[in-house]
Amino acid sequence: SASPPPSAPVEAETLGAEGLCIFSSPQSPGPNWLEAVPQECEALQELVPGAKLVRDPSVEQAPEELHGVARAHLAGHHDAVLHGKRTFVWMKQGQAEVLEQPTLVGLLKHLQEVVLNGCDSESLGKALVQAGVGDVVCWSTMSADKAARLFAIGYWTARAQGKPVGEAFEAGQQHVLTATRWNGSCYVQQYALVDPADPDIGRHPDGRPTGRLCDGRFAAGVPVWLRRRQWPADVSAAPRLHPPVDMPCGSSCFTGQEPWLQKLSDGFFPILHLAAGAPEAEQRMVATRQAVLQPKVDWNFGTA
Repeated sequence: SASPPPSAPVEAETLGAEGLCIFSSPQSPGPNWLEAVPQECEALQELVPGAKLVRDPSVEQAPEELHGVARAHLAGHHDAVLHGKRTFVWMKQGQAEVLEQPTLVGLLKHLQEVVLNGCDSESLGKALVQAGVGDVVCWSTMSADKAARLFAIGYWTARAQGKPVGEAFEAGQQHVLTATRWNGSCYVQQYALVDPADPDIGRHPDGRPTGRLCDGRFAAGVPVWLRRRQWPADVSAAPRLHPPVDMPCGSSCFTGQEPWLQKLSDGFFPILHLAAGAPEAEQRMVATRQAVLQPKVDWNFGTA
């Protein structure tokens, strides 16, 4: 007899009809302006068919802009600290506007895919994945503004071509690593995917990192891909546990359709985590997480 047709995948890998919402914050020049952000977001709007760009978005705009959208790209400052937790900086009447991290997570948790393209966004990314977002791409360290723009363009170009998240994550890295600069005699590689606070980075006389390796390359930062896996909908018994084949790292994450199974599996399996250049980058991150990283902007909106 004919074999049964293969079951449908749990999650769609291509962009599909549910589009992308791009939040550019800040878009306009001002005290918090990032020059690469408007360039990045305008390029993405052209790259991804049907993508909508929200310039200088306020919190009030977000629910309406996110309605019916499956994916979001947040470009800007992610290293604001409100009551001890990282959060994204929105804009309201030309001034920074921030939400508590749990509130922001509640606003975004219905999405399938989120890119947090800014410094030190991994803790927010993990909170989103734990809340139910399927895939989050973020940065475990500070990120160089122009390198983050290159990563975003490489990532969403691949996604717009129908490539899965894993291949897009790789494409984003390659777009950063293949950028070159003129050194006076020839063009050489401009960036390395390492922490700008890595011990190998040079220091200014006051101790601040220069952001540059001894070989002349600039530290772009370390992008990270976080994924939350689900059981197939038709599961009726405890399935065998296999790490996803499309994510080559040592840990795996499985979650269930039923809350009790989801809670059980989350207790046994961490969020599936892949850093650029793993495992070397992961080893480096373990060391650098113990250091005190100096953010480019001292965001701290509350201590009580």
